[in-house]
Order: sequence, then C-alpha cells, then structure tokens
Amino acid sequence: MTNEEELKQIISKIPEYAEFEALAVVTKEGARQAFWSKSEVDPDLLSAMAATILQTSNKAAKKMGFGSLFEVIVRGENGYMILSDAGPFVLIGAGREVTSLGLSIRVLREFARKISEKFSE
Repeated sequence: MTNEEELKQIISKIPEYAEFEALAVVTKEGARQAFWSKSEVDPDLLSAMAATILQTSNKAAKKMGFGSLFEVIVRGENGYMILSDAGPFVLIGAGREVTSLGLSIRVLREFARKISEKFSE
C-alpha cells in the first residue's frame, strides 16, 4: 500500500469522530498527499492556503520564541480550519460547525499523532 493510500485510509476515519467539511494531508511545503471532502472544496486551493498559513505561522512562532509550530487554528464567522503538525506532514481539517470546534481540535490532534508515528520512522 502506498503512502497516499494509507493516508487516505486514515483520514477517511476522522468523520466518524468529528464533523468536518474537508480533510487533507499535505507536506510542509503544501503538496497534497491525501484529500477527503463532503462538499465542493477545491483540494488544490486548500493545500495552497495551508502552505501559506504554515509559512507565515512558522515565522511568527520563531520570532516570538514559541519554538516549533504545533497547530494553527483559523476561525471565521462561518467556519474554521485547523492545521495540525503530523510529523513529516500537516493534517488539515475544515468545518462549519463552530460549536464543535473543541472536539474537532482533539480529534485532529489524535489523528495527527497517529500519522506522525506511522510516517516518522
């Protein structure tokens, strides 16, 4: 099984635990490795936005002396996006149900940890 297939298999389980519109695994540079969506989300746009957000957030974390970037949460009026460090990758979750944001963060962190453990070998 390829990395892409394994990653798709992992992220396909996430909606069982939390409500997301879209999920993706990308490299730190923003290259998409796996994608899942239940709506009309453009996977290339999501990956490109993630790369831009990660680059800016990494610079901010370093300048502020926060150490390595662990997670970024972007919350708007009508939804949110969570970018969570997953070892060699970044796990991205986007959703609209802001009331379930806390649960979504916990679930994404757990799956990011699983991805990190599996692919950091």
